[in-house]
Amino acid sequence: MTKSAIDFGHMLTTILLLLSQSTAFAAPSSIELARTLVAFEGNGFSCAIAPKARGMMCKGSFKPDVYPEPVAFFVPLNYKVPKHAEVILHLHGWVDDGETLDDTIRKFRFSEALAKTHRNAILVVPRSNGHCDTFKTLLVHPHIFNNFLDHVLHLLVDARLAESPDLGDLTLTAHSGSYSTLEAILTRRCSPAVHTGCYVNHVKEVFLFDSLYDAGDGFVKFANEAPPFRFVSVFIPLKKKNGNWKWTAAGNHLLWAQLNPTADDSTFIESTLPPDAPLEAIARAAAKGPTFMRSDESHDPTFNKYFPRLLRAVHHQ
Repeated sequence: MTKSAIDFGHMLTTILLLLSQSTAFAAPSSIELARTLVAFEGNGFSCAIAPKARGMMCKGSFKPDVYPEPVAFFVPLNYKVPKHAEVILHLHGWVDDGETLDDTIRKFRFSEALAKTHRNAILVVPRSNGHCDTFKTLLVHPHIFNNFLDHVLHLLVDARLAESPDLGDLTLTAHSGSYSTLEAILTRRCSPAVHTGCYVNHVKEVFLFDSLYDAGDGFVKFANEAPPFRFVSVFIPLKKKNGNWKWTAAGNHLLWAQLNPTADDSTFIESTLPPDAPLEAIARAAAKGPTFMRSDESHDPTFNKYFPRLLRAVHHQ
C-alpha cells in the first residue's frame, strides 16, 4: 500500500470516527467503524462515506480466481451487526464500452437506494463486462457462485459487519439483461442435505427491474413457491405497432402466463400493480404470490425508483 493510500485511510478513519459521534451519523456502537475500514483496506478495498446518502461504500477486488472484476459493498450507516448477515446481491445490466464500476455506481446511486429500503442488509454489486458476460460465464456455475459468496461473507466478518460467516437471508436482484444469470443460479438448487456452502438455498426474495426478455423459465419454480418466498418483477408496459407486447413487457407476459395457466390472457395488465401502488398494496400482493408491477419510468430510472420502493415494501417472513 502506498503512503498516499495510508494517509487517506487514516484521514477517512478519523472522519468516520467523528461522524459516528454525531447525531447526523446515527450509527449504533455495534459498528466498529475504524476496524471495519481497516479490514476492507487490508483486503484491497477502498472506502468512502456519503452522509447525504446515509451509506458507506467500499470497492475493490478479490483474487482473480474468486472473481476477476471489481466488487462494491454498500453498508447503511444505521446498520446493526447481526449474527448472520442479510445480503442483497445485485447484478447490473449491460454496460457500454469503457463504462467502469464507478460509472455504474454514479448512475444508479446504490448507497441512496439501499438507505431508502430501511433494510439492515449489505448490498453487494459485482461488475460485469459487456452484455453481462462475466456474470454469464462465472456466476452461473455453483462452485464459482458459492466461492464468491464465501469470500463476501468472510470479509463481512473481518470487517465486523457480521458475527458469523454463515449467511442469513439472500436477496437476488437484477436489472435489464442480467436476469438470465439469476435464472441459472436458481435452477441449480442444492440438495436438502447440504447445509453449508450452498447459498442458493438461502434465497428468499427475487426482484427484477425492467428485466426478462424471454419467457423466464428459470424463475417458474421459485416464483411458484411464493409464498413463503417473494418474487416481484417490475417492467415498462410497451407494445409494438401490431399490439403485441414489446421487450421486457413481452418477457413478463410470457412468465405471467406460465404462472397463471388458467387465466384469460387479456387480464394480464389488469392483474399487475400500477406504478403508483402504495407500499401496503405491494406488500399484500407479494405475500399472496408472484407479483408483476408496471413502471412509469424509462429503463435505467426504473431501478432507481423501484429498487427502494419494492425492497422497503416487501420482505420475506
